[in-house]
Amino acid sequence: KSYLFVVFKERKIHLRIFELICGLVKKFFNKLIYFGFLMPKALVKRVVSKILRVLGLHGIVKKILIQLKLLRKG
Repeated sequence: KSYLFVVFKERKIHLRIFELICGLVKKFFNKLIYFGFLMPKALVKRVVSKILRVLGLHGIVKKILIQLKLLRKG
């Protein structure tokens, strides 16, 4: 194999890896923008509630919010 063929093949591999990384970064930021700014408030509350339940903090946070009168009982 010639030197140019090897260089071309390496450059092609590096270009493909770069394209994959750029695609992943773009998808990540699109999701971040969607979940951070465009997601409806009800969905945000549901996601936060599920995360707190998994961490075992749901009851504690709920009591604090009721005491601060930010959340109604029921």
